[in-house]
Amino acid sequence: MATVQRTYIVTSKTGQRLVVAASQAQAIRHVVAQDYQAVAADGMQVAVLMEVGIKLEWASVSPENKDMFGDEQGA
Repeated sequence: MATVQRTYIVTSKTGQRLVVAASQAQAIRHVVAQDYQAVAADGMQVAVLMEVGIKLEWASVSPENKDMFGDEQGA
């Protein structure tokens, strides 16, 4: 059976985009993946960024993902 897709308006501080996706989460992931990159930082990179004022942020675990994937995969 084919997955039902809908058109979502994904809104950010810089504007809006129309994305056809199977869910809101998929639409947001699509936009974020094009605009952001995440790589693991080493100790020196953390030190340099904190030295220039970048603050460390802690991602929270959503209850839905924690139930589905457990603590390590639920962020």
